[in-house]
Amino acid sequence: MTPEELRLRWTSAAGRARRERVVALLRRGEAWHGELRGLPGSDELRPGWSGDPSLLGDPDLDLRGIDLRGLDLRRADLTFANLAFARLDGAVVRKLQQAVLWQASLVGADLADADASAVWAPHARFDQASLERAWLFGGSRLQHATFRGARMAGADLGNAYLEGADFTEAELQGAMLGGARAPLAMFTRADLTGAALGWADLRGADFRGARTAGADVSGADLAGVHRDG
Repeated sequence: MTPEELRLRWTSAAGRARRERVVALLRRGEAWHGELRGLPGSDELRPGWSGDPSLLGDPDLDLRGIDLRGLDLRRADLTFANLAFARLDGAVVRKLQQAVLWQASLVGADLADADASAVWAPHARFDQASLERAWLFGGSRLQHATFRGARMAGADLGNAYLEGADFTEAELQGAMLGGARAPLAMFTRADLTGAALGWADLRGADFRGARTAGADVSGADLAGVHRDG
């Protein structure tokens, strides 16, 4: 199904009723998987890797294209959920371990202290989101994701895949990016004060205007990095 088709399946009369039931369960922190049985398009999902992250997962975890904007989901367990193309702008979320967030929108979302380890989130949008102390380590796939203006002090992105990710004006004080693979990432005007970037792959990354006082780049690959002066 196309991204538009995935979103539209939640807007029919049956789709709206299903979404209301799912949302109620998510807000209460209860199991929601059974509500997705028979959801159109859910049979596309496969537990094994097929080359397309939007098709990754169990059919009973298919939340692709759902609109969860502005909801308080701090009690919800979204572990392994497929949220490709979903809209979570302004939502409060705490459990996203190994979730699929391919091209999802989390602009302004509250993910402070969230466990989002090992997520699949290439091309996702986290602009202006609160990610203080969030766990995004464990090989999280965040290639070409955007974190413009995000608050990420103390966040752990160790060993994450960050190729081409955009951290323009992000607050990354004390963040942990050790071993991250971040070639061509943009840290323009970001605050990396005291951040740990040891052994990270930063080839071609843009640090112009960034604050890097006390940042540890020991062992990092800085070939072709763009810096002031």
